Amino acid sequence: MKMKSTLTWITLLAFVLAMIPEIMVRAGGQVYIISVGGNDSNPGTQSSPFRTVQKCLNVVKPGETCEITFGTYYEALTLKTSGLPGSPITLRGNATINSGADKTLVTSGNINYYTIDGLWFISSATGSNNVDTSISFAYNYWGDGQYGDKGNDGFILRNCYVEGAVYFYGSDNLVENCELNGLNKWGNGLIERSHPSQNNIFRNNIIHDYTQRGGWTLQLPTNSLWEGNTVYNTGEQGINCDGAGNPVYFCKIKNNIVYNGGGYGIQMENAFDGEVSGNTIYNVASGISVINYGLTGGYVINTEYRNQDTRIIIKNNYIHDIKEDGIIGRSAPGVTVTNNTFVRTNYQTTSYFGAIGLSRNYDYYCTNWTITGNKISQSQTAIWVEWLLNSPINLALDKNTYDFKSTDSKYKWRTYTARTTFTDANYSIIQMRNLGYEINSITADASPTAIFTRTPTITSTRTPTPTRTPTPTFTLTPTPTFTSAPTRTFTPTSTNTAIPTRTPECKVVLFSDGTIITVCK
Repeated sequence: MKMKSTLTWITLLAFVLAMIPEIMVRAGGQVYIISVGGNDSNPGTQSSPFRTVQKCLNVVKPGETCEITFGTYYEALTLKTSGLPGSPITLRGNATINSGADKTLVTSGNINYYTIDGLWFISSATGSNNVDTSISFAYNYWGDGQYGDKGNDGFILRNCYVEGAVYFYGSDNLVENCELNGLNKWGNGLIERSHPSQNNIFRNNIIHDYTQRGGWTLQLPTNSLWEGNTVYNTGEQGINCDGAGNPVYFCKIKNNIVYNGGGYGIQMENAFDGEVSGNTIYNVASGISVINYGLTGGYVINTEYRNQDTRIIIKNNYIHDIKEDGIIGRSAPGVTVTNNTFVRTNYQTTSYFGAIGLSRNYDYYCTNWTITGNKISQSQTAIWVEWLLNSPINLALDKNTYDFKSTDSKYKWRTYTARTTFTDANYSIIQMRNLGYEINSITADASPTAIFTRTPTITSTRTPTPTRTPTPTFTLTPTPTFTSAPTRTFTPTSTNTAIPTRTPECKVVLFSDGTIITVCK
């Protein structure tokens, strides 16, 4: 009998040990269910779900999940509990959050580490230029990190649709595979701000119909990456690394499609050690702008940045059908422009600077530029240079390919002798070579077959027009009379999927003393 008892305990101990990993996973990965037919007094299980998303956000802990089932939830959400590195709080589902005139999702303080996946956020909230946000992971962003405020870190926004703006003030955040719709009433789309914002990534998103900027890195962020986004229908810049008052560093804008804008496709302002590469830009006023500000002139700040090399690299971009300038530099020294293709730039009027223009800003000029390996076609002016007489310009201009003859006057040099006194001269490539430039460049009469095989069409595999239909805006009422959300056509690309209904796995265990029990896990 003692032997049987010992075997029973050994068997039970073995079973418990086998269940420990699953018990630990359950303890650290609770999944709460929310349903439009639930009740907030329920425990939030599959059979007894919560009614509101906020109820789940009030009880969820690091490593746990709020699973939102299909439907529309009329709420304005506040995140109150932080996740942890490696154990974020997850908010996901095939559902719509409609906050009416309130912001849809905000943080209550220095809340960190959330993964938000597959949701639609609808809001009609309005505000000023910097705070017209639908989603804000930017608690106390006006502090600019000066008061020990570290911002909100570790947010992942994935496969979501947002009407309005998304604001970040913190580090190690990610937005990918989302659509942001400004509805032509919101100023800015995807925003990060200030010194606490570092190492943020914005990739493979569709951003459109904003009255100002589609993407905005604003004052002091470091190491931002804008990659693979499609940005269109913006009033000012498509994507702007904006260190106008305080500089930004290591901002990279790569492999995006930017089109149909009223201003610059991409702009770098007081930006240092940045990169603009592999982008397709068309049907905007100007393609790429690089500008520095200082102590005098039209935009005055407290530090002189117009005499500091930016070390910006602009390469492998395709810039076509531009009304004014392909690339325009204003008092921004130390830029490298290489292996870009320009087709039909400054077609609107000859009063603008051309495929590439180097312009002054007050008493500062674009010095230390390297322009090599570019292809320029169908541009009224190829290169425009403004310089101060008897001052070094330090311009490397060579190994480019042009579709015009070497005798065509496609270069304009504007020589200043005083702030408002200048003379203009138009040069051919033969004359440029006499000045020591374009020695190894190719023109149509030198090599007719060297002209472009590339045509002004989008080469990205990304569809520039979204295939998803935004959820209609609903009037917020205390008791909605409908029970289902509109049909959604967007298919998330994430590997994260909703948790399926789990059928317990059960087995019968026969102990040596003849006892029979059923165990489920």
